[in-house]
Amino acid sequence: RRHTRCLSDWSSDVCSSDLSDLRGTIIHFSRGAERLLGYTADEVVNKKPITILHDRNEITARVNELSALLGREVNMSGAFLTEIPNRDSYETREWTYVRKDKTTLQVQLVVSTITDKDKNITGYLGIAVDISERKAAEAALKFAKEQAEMANRLKSQFLADRKSTRLNSSHLGISYAV
Repeated sequence: RRHTRCLSDWSSDVCSSDLSDLRGTIIHFSRGAERLLGYTADEVVNKKPITILHDRNEITARVNELSALLGREVNMSGAFLTEIPNRDSYETREWTYVRKDKTTLQVQLVVSTITDKDKNITGYLGIAVDISERKAAEAALKFAKEQAEMANRLKSQFLADRKSTRLNSSHLGISYAV
């Protein structure tokens, strides 16, 4: 844990929080998390559930997805983050985090189990990296690609129309150079 705290304390786009159990109570909140999300550790540690950091609609969607996948009801208090790590030891997923001021940011969140020497799960470690800039760049690239494809279709249609017009004109005894 010490290494993770060190990394997340010095990085401005990484945050970590240990989750205590399925209740999802935050038991550690790094300096990186403070900078990214606007809360202080004193405001959240042992006082706030992890759900305050997540978009409500995404939590609901994930709970429904997991309930269908697992064939049983999954609760919204923290299990939406811990069900897969309980089974596979970790999970990586994109989420929308909600800052204290209610603005949002896109993160890549890795949740992994913390175990004791007997391999019993004692908690969870969450490491989130701000991917907002990457997502904005991906959206801009997608838009540029769509614009280029549309321009190419229009060019092809224009050339096909010109060829058709030239052929039709030649049948009328009219010719011109292209």
